[in-house]
Amino acid sequence: MEEVRQAKLQSMLAGVVQYRIPLFQRTYNWERTQWARLWDDILTIYDADASRTHFVGSMVTQRMPGAAGGATKFSVIDGQQRLTTLMILLCAIRDRALQESDKWGNLPDAIQKMYLINEFADDPAEINKLAPTASDDAPFRAMIDGDAPPSGETRIGAARRYFSNALNKGDANGNPLDLRKLANDCIAARLDMVSITLNPNDNPNRIFESLNYTGMALNAFDLIRNYVF
Repeated sequence: MEEVRQAKLQSMLAGVVQYRIPLFQRTYNWERTQWARLWDDILTIYDADASRTHFVGSMVTQRMPGAAGGATKFSVIDGQQRLTTLMILLCAIRDRALQESDKWGNLPDAIQKMYLINEFADDPAEINKLAPTASDDAPFRAMIDGDAPPSGETRIGAARRYFSNALNKGDANGNPLDLRKLANDCIAARLDMVSITLNPNDNPNRIFESLNYTGMALNAFDLIRNYVF
């Protein structure tokens, strides 16, 4: 391994970076149980003292080669479900702040440019800070762009609706949420992760399979696809 460090979401998304979900990864498949658990954890630190943080797991990545001047790219070996969900939640907060623009001012623009896109990327393929699998690409791009989701049910669209509804309900006591505090303080700065960056010669497929024995179970197709790639 090249580097192991404690990280916050804001440090992982700082600068011109892009996290790419490799071909051997499954599609986004978190469900209501996982969304609710993460949301409850975030509300816990939202209501707690400012020094309170919450550990949400590890992010295992491998640096990818890239042209000089382009985005620094990482292949996501483990943690894509968590990272994708946090991006969906930030989009939901951005959309809510946009609906209440008289109250939140430039917050939607700040969320978009700090956490979701690389504003000055020269390559259009490097605009979004997260590049999901091909199956998730259309609904994810629509969400980042603030568009209506494509026709047909997708897990990303369902997660987007879940968090939009959760924001409607307010905090644990039903009070309206401070969206700036929620995005910039709680999510970006008080969710702790262990960031593990692999060496280029590490085998990401075997590491992915090993790590996911303790996560959401891989089905036979996931394991076969991982082995083939």
